[in-house]
Order: sequence, then C-alpha cells, then structure tokens
Amino acid sequence: MRRKDITYYLNSIKLKIDNRRFLQVRESDDYAKKMELRRQEYSERFNSSVLSFPSFGLSYKTYFYFNSTKIFDEAYSFNNGFPISLKNGNQLPLIPLYFGLVYMNCNLLASDIKLLKGIADYTLSKSVAKGNTLSLPHEFDYKIFGLKAPWNSGITQSIATSFFLRLYVLTNDKKYLIAAENFFQVCCQGKDNGGCLVVTKSGLEWVEEYMSKPSAYVLSGHIFAIIASAELYQITKKEAYKFRTENWLRSLVNEFSSYQYKGHLVHNKFQWKLSNLEYQGLYVGQFLHLYEITGNELFLEFYTFYNSKVNWNRFHAFYGI
Repeated sequence: MRRKDITYYLNSIKLKIDNRRFLQVRESDDYAKKMELRRQEYSERFNSSVLSFPSFGLSYKTYFYFNSTKIFDEAYSFNNGFPISLKNGNQLPLIPLYFGLVYMNCNLLASDIKLLKGIADYTLSKSVAKGNTLSLPHEFDYKIFGLKAPWNSGITQSIATSFFLRLYVLTNDKKYLIAAENFFQVCCQGKDNGGCLVVTKSGLEWVEEYMSKPSAYVLSGHIFAIIASAELYQITKKEAYKFRTENWLRSLVNEFSSYQYKGHLVHNKFQWKLSNLEYQGLYVGQFLHLYEITGNELFLEFYTFYNSKVNWNRFHAFYGI
C-alpha cells in the first residue's frame, strides 16, 4: 500500500522548492545553452552505440523493484482476482494490465495462466475495435490536462501491448499477438484518427500519455511506447516496428536534456513539473529496460546516474516493499 509518511511529505516539500528554482532557471539563456550542448552530446553518443535488439525476455524490466503483487492491496477494488481501480475511483484500463505485468515478473516459472487470461478477457471486453486498432478509452474527464471522456492514452495502449505479447509467448495463442499489435496501432495514429501520436517542435514523433492542448510530452508515457515497439520487433521481426523504435528513440534522445534538472526529471511539459518519488524510481526501471532491449550505452548511463539519485529507502517504504 502507498504510505505517505513524514519522510514522504518532507521529500514533497523539498521537491516543490526545487520545482520553483527550476522554473526560474529554465527561462535563462545560460540554461538553454547548456541544455543545447547536452542535447548534441547525447545525440552523438546515441548514434555511436549500435542498437542490438537482443532476444525477447518475459521479465518486464521497468518494474524490476517489485518482488510481489502486495502493492495491490485493500486500496484497490478487485474483480476475479485482479484489481480494476483504486477504491471509490474510476476504473482505469491500465490497472489490471499493470498488475498482470508485475504478477508475471514475480511468478515467471509458475504464472497462473487462467488469471492472466482473465485479465486479457476483461481488457478486450473494455476495448473498442476500429479497423486494425483496439483502443482502451478512459470514460471520465481528466481536468488537470483538459481531457473530456472518452480519451485514449499512449501509456495504456503500450502497457496493453507489452502484456499481450507476454501472454502470447506463454500460451502460443496467436490471438494475443494480434491483440498486442492492434493495441499498439493506436500509438501510431494522430489525434484526428483517435490515436496518441504528436510531433515535437523539432519535427520528431512523440507518443502522448495525455492528448492535451498544448501537448504535454509526458516523458514516461513516451518511453513505455518505445519499449512496446521494441518488444514487438523482438517477437515479430517486422521492420515497421524497428523503424518506429529507432525514430522514437531519437525523439527521446533529442528532447531528453530539456527534462533534466540536477538529479530530477520533468514529468511533462504541460505543467513543467518535476517528478515525484514514485516516478523517480519508475524512470530508473525504464532506463534499465531501454538498455536491456537496445544495448545502447547511453541508457545504461542514464540508469546508473538516476539510480544513484533515488532515495530507495523512501521509495520502498512508500510501496511497502
């Protein structure tokens, strides 16, 4: 269960102070020049390290820090053995898929296929089919980002892709592979077609978690999409997925310096808000995951640096792990 104790609140206060400083600093010419030099450096180093795309692995590296599913406790509402929402909250199509990936990580050799198929059936029952796409719309307004129901999210579509790919590997049932590809298609379409794809000011593609106006460019949401795309390529060997992965990696590397402030990372550019404790740990897992599936040394460096900046004692205490 998420535990917001005194150390969590002290951390939150410090984060707010750091955020005020960041908002002041980011307007300066010095900061802009420094970030531009860093952007060029990252691009050069990314291009100098070959992308390797090793064999697909069932473990979902982003969630490496969870050793059980006990984080999904009485704070959640359950349905047939898996959570579907927080208590008294809106049903989120992401939650059962999130649970499923953590469950598979913790039970790689003894996964309950019946439970995982139940999550798949539930997810498919909530999806909307249109052509070769399957979307998982959120049926509530999200005022923070100005979203009116129904709205699609790149992170949800990406996590669905990764979950169904693993279920396909576990069962060899091709319907799960087809579902994974169809969920992913939403990430490859623009808003006018019900998709989650936008373009950065540099003219590069970015998969949006929240399709706000102006674009939010949520960092973690785009990385989830890159992971899903790379995993699709690992399994299908279709060049289209390799092309998407390489393009989205370049947009990540090109934009990454603008998300950095000391040991912090910006969550999104809609609010220009530094990420909290939970996201600080999430990024570490994502950078490790990117390195594992691409072999690019730049992401190993990001993993090493931000891993050293996370207060893991507080992080573990927060999740009760």
